Amino acid sequence: MLTKLYRKSGELVILFDIDGTLIDGFNFWAGLFKLTLDDLYATNLNIDQIEIAGKTDAFIIGKLNQLYQAELEVDSIDDVIVKREYLRNLNDKELASKFDLLPCAEEVLDELRRSGIAMGLVTGNYKAAAIAKLTAKGISKYFDYTISSFAEDGGSRVELLERSIGLLEKKTPFAMVAYVGDTVNDVASANKLGLISVSIGDSYLRAKKDSPRDMAAIQLEGWHQHVKFFEKLDAEFENRS
Repeated sequence: MLTKLYRKSGELVILFDIDGTLIDGFNFWAGLFKLTLDDLYATNLNIDQIEIAGKTDAFIIGKLNQLYQAELEVDSIDDVIVKREYLRNLNDKELASKFDLLPCAEEVLDELRRSGIAMGLVTGNYKAAAIAKLTAKGISKYFDYTISSFAEDGGSRVELLERSIGLLEKKTPFAMVAYVGDTVNDVASANKLGLISVSIGDSYLRAKKDSPRDMAAIQLEGWHQHVKFFEKLDAEFENRS
């Protein structure tokens, strides 16, 4: 399906976000964070006031820890302990039944791999959490973890992208990088670094865009628009070469 333009090794690298981009289950992940903190603090606190979407695991755990400590007036619990318990909960054997791959996501990944395109991850997930999620759904095999960046590797999405680009430069020659995400911040970060920005899903389409930097070069309602995705990638690659 992809043109010969991409069949040259190293011509294009695609980096992916995970939550909302490849897998669905936002309510489940929010619930898992809450379960972890409720267990540690032996309580049941409303966490709706915490912004979770698009944030790194480290940021979310830090904010939730602050909330629980302030509301319950308890002594501080080290974020390292919360991380450990969160990752332990992720090892639930029934994990795979609690969230779904986005429709057609695996078909797209399979086509990209057959076309010889390197794929990595740039995500706010802890590395262990990312691997657990992707392994549970059988798609970990598509990604090169040596060019990927996770919550442990930086604070902002721009920092994580910069890290992966640096890893790419050391590992293999490449002509262009695309980044696929589901939030305005994902898109703006990719645009800031001159990457091909790709948005996926309704959350981006409905979100307010404050500047041209917030506009994705390729906008998809979902992976069912895979033909559009490949065609637009071709066009973007050719126009920027």
